[in-house]
Amino acid sequence: MEAYAADVKSKSYKLTKLDTMLSITNARFVFFYENKESSGTFMPSDKLKKGFFRTLVKFPWLLGFLKQTSNGLLEIVVDKGHLNTPIYRETQSDVHFRDIKAADYNPKTWPKNVVPLGRYQCPEKETKEIKLANFHVVRFRDNSGIVISANHSHAVADGASSFAFFNHWADETRALIAGNQLKEVEYCFDPDILLQQLPRERVPLNETSKKMYSFKSYLCESIMKLAPNTRGKLLRS
Repeated sequence: MEAYAADVKSKSYKLTKLDTMLSITNARFVFFYENKESSGTFMPSDKLKKGFFRTLVKFPWLLGFLKQTSNGLLEIVVDKGHLNTPIYRETQSDVHFRDIKAADYNPKTWPKNVVPLGRYQCPEKETKEIKLANFHVVRFRDNSGIVISANHSHAVADGASSFAFFNHWADETRALIAGNQLKEVEYCFDPDILLQQLPRERVPLNETSKKMYSFKSYLCESIMKLAPNTRGKLLRS
């Protein structure tokens, strides 16, 4: 799937102090899809994977590395010649979708290792680098459905941008299955541009939010200033 790299441009994305603080955590999502019509071509693996890599081109910051800047904050560096490709894998489970559905999707009934990441960003044991995203597709027994575990660094997306990615991936996959051309669209991940679009008038923070953002913790400040890999190893220990 490296052909997608031809459409990626090298670029750096500077993170704000809040983004740098949030980069310590993983955002984790789990989506279940039932094959209600028992279709033999339900969410075909090749189309799902190709749609995923097409979507990556629209969200290139997922292909970067976290790097520390001179002021102690972070930036995401996307190098076209050395991409930090997210982990994408599909596995087969002996669990049937109906059993999970009957248990009201209780996590105890899920296949093992559906969610491959913990709460905190840690470097991969093999590469010693932090992957900014990790996706695991699990196909249930008898092609009864699938579950998609989507995990990424909180530095690269919040709730809104996460679902923008998921929805675009769905659109790309549907277009591939139907043999249609998807309408061209671009997404912005430049904080300076986003800030320019915000209205001048702001709603005052409520007391809870005010306390949360104004509370100063020297321990948290110290952890935040560590290099991403060092910080990840510390939290994993």
